[in-house]
Amino acid sequence: MNLDSTALFYQRMQQSWLKAIGIIRLVAGGGGTPLFAGVVLIGLYFGYKRFLEWMPSSFPAGLLTGLVLSLLLTSSRIRTWIKPADPVFLLPAETKMNGYFRASLCYSSLVHIIHLALALLLLSPLLAAGAPEDRSPLWLLFALLSLAQILNVLIEWQSMRLLCKWSRRKIRGIAFLRFLLNFLWTEASMDRQWVGLLVLFCIMAGVWLGQVAVTPAFPLPWDELKKQEQRLLARYYHWAGWFVDLPAVQQPIRRRHIWVRIADRFTNYRKNPLLYLYWRHFFRKSELYAVFFRLLLWAIIMMALFPNPWVIFGIYLAASLMLFSQLPALIDANSYPAALKLYPLPKAAFKNSLARIGTVLSGMQALILTMVIAGFHWLSFAGTLLFLAYGLILSMIMAGLKKRSVPPQK
Repeated sequence: MNLDSTALFYQRMQQSWLKAIGIIRLVAGGGGTPLFAGVVLIGLYFGYKRFLEWMPSSFPAGLLTGLVLSLLLTSSRIRTWIKPADPVFLLPAETKMNGYFRASLCYSSLVHIIHLALALLLLSPLLAAGAPEDRSPLWLLFALLSLAQILNVLIEWQSMRLLCKWSRRKIRGIAFLRFLLNFLWTEASMDRQWVGLLVLFCIMAGVWLGQVAVTPAFPLPWDELKKQEQRLLARYYHWAGWFVDLPAVQQPIRRRHIWVRIADRFTNYRKNPLLYLYWRHFFRKSELYAVFFRLLLWAIIMMALFPNPWVIFGIYLAASLMLFSQLPALIDANSYPAALKLYPLPKAAFKNSLARIGTVLSGMQALILTMVIAGFHWLSFAGTLLFLAYGLILSMIMAGLKKRSVPPQK
């Protein structure tokens, strides 16, 4: 089988980037997207500036910077653009795929180094404000961290190759060891401890060479590469889906035993099978599960940056609108087996189930944000109670509106 695997990789990379540019243009052309992005960036800028002004001299800026950079170095995902059919059609050419994955490692290293440069630029004011004058200059720190980033990508690739031989617990242990080594490397790079850097380099290189020595030449981790690519694509689509409607990406099913048990306990599948099915879909496969928690995090950050009572009420309103705008995806018949259409249930049952889920999620959102507001004293006691009542009433009103606006299932 004649195959130029390197050319195949760059062909897929070009197709992916062209598609990504199209999605970015759709997102940027959205009605409120530029305004929303501008408000968020301005808010983050002033919040960061206020934090730097408040930061005392004893604040562990170097420690915080080291933790952030260590997490960034450890999270060295490898982009391969492996498609679902590749384990079947490319398996005969497995021995000729070295060029493909070599190009993948080079591309992934370059992308992670660019992320590292952006992170250093963002963290440089924090590092300059809390670091002594004898710390490494930014260019030297970037060069040393880039070297560590390349080693992390190589170790991550060998860890994926060893999934056919080692348990996932052992692979996670290697990842935790990398995090500790990356933290020590970051601290030694900032303090220019050359002996420590040499020792750490030998340890990380030894880990990589040890993995290479025990890694079998074949088979390649096709299933893991396919699943990782699907998760990565799903994450990108989730973020873009906040602003524009995009076709769904096949999302892997997750167990989430605790949440599913709670849903099973409080939902009677005999009396309301649709509600039972939707809750399980929400926890195990739905994109809304991640959106719900991201909206919570976004609302908390924005409330912390602008602790004004009217702004807090407006932020909660915006978060609720964004949550309810995503809810119809939960009852999309394309996400369920065709047997769902044969259920002998009235059309209103689909809307009623969706409205109940929307009420519960929005109520939970209001309750969690109220607890955060009370803990940080952003509002008075009376204002906190008023916010809770406002959130619960708003959730019921919006659930009723969503119930009437969703078209019936076909």
